[in-house]
Amino acid sequence: MTTPLIGEVDPLSEEDPRYPDWHKWISVSGQYNITYVIYAVFVAWVGLYAYCHKTGVDSGAPLFVIMSLLPLMNYLLSVILLLGMVSKIGSTQRLAFISLSLFCLLNVYSPRLLIPSLSGVIACFFIYVLVYVVWAENVVDWAKFGVPGYMSTVGPIIGLCNMLWFKLWCAGYFPKFIYMSFCMILMVYATIKEYQKAQEKNDLSVFDYKVTIPVFKRLIAFRVGVLLFALGFAMIHVQESLLGMLKEDVWECTPTSW
Repeated sequence: MTTPLIGEVDPLSEEDPRYPDWHKWISVSGQYNITYVIYAVFVAWVGLYAYCHKTGVDSGAPLFVIMSLLPLMNYLLSVILLLGMVSKIGSTQRLAFISLSLFCLLNVYSPRLLIPSLSGVIACFFIYVLVYVVWAENVVDWAKFGVPGYMSTVGPIIGLCNMLWFKLWCAGYFPKFIYMSFCMILMVYATIKEYQKAQEKNDLSVFDYKVTIPVFKRLIAFRVGVLLFALGFAMIHVQESLLGMLKEDVWECTPTSW
């Protein structure tokens, strides 16, 4: 009995003519071995969880530490599996990995950094949802970066930058007006330069959006409004609110046991 084809693809084959460069970094058998390890680690984690719950293991005990690291181990194995399967990673994807890794490591090393870093990340969602609107209209034309790259990297990068701005603000060297308008001024300036260049050359290819010159001109006002709020007012409001919460246990938090 022959296997039915879907177009030119055999649905039961490991080889897919649509992706001829896959499976180069890690063989198919190696990929299966990684999946077995992931399953085994998950079973071990479940077993340790049950044991810790039953015996009341203290959070500082070695078993507890091991149990906490197992999900991280499976995440790293999953990353290896994915990269080995597609056998390709570009510069923007590497930037996403680096920025997110640095973001997480700094927050683990110094949890105090969660206030400025998460303030920046949360603020970016006001921008993300608007990018989603124009992306659905096929207006965004970021050939190298792309919308997925934008949404993977901008949040962590803004969070990392906000760590520096936050420190300057706390030390009294960064007035709130500058803090709130800093990103807006930079982005609006870049937008004006892009608009002027397109006008001079009468060339739409310099735009990062697939629109005409009059439409792009309105992007100046759009960014003034969006960025002043999202990466200005909203960001600083979130972190000021979080700082206020640190004065007392506002949640009256009583963590449960296992």
